[in-house]
Amino acid sequence: MIFYYIIFVLLGIIGVILTPISLFPNVVLPAALLASFATTGTMIGVIYNILPDTLTGIFAALSSIVGIEIAIFAYKFIRWIYQKIPGIT
Repeated sequence: MIFYYIIFVLLGIIGVILTPISLFPNVVLPAALLASFATTGTMIGVIYNILPDTLTGIFAALSSIVGIEIAIFAYKFIRWIYQKIPGIT
């Protein structure tokens, strides 16, 4: 449930960032990019029909690993900034 809201907020931020681009009248993605999205979607769809639980499990595992790595990096980065302040050890 928490991941849903995190993704929801991230998509909202991306939407706000991309809103000015959509104000232009002729905004269209290149045809090759759209074709690659369609092809990728078809391939993932075929795999998902065969192994839906496995694909979900793999995605959950990868999401957990990436989340943990981001948390570790954030901790190290905050600690690095904290140690750069003079007089603090």
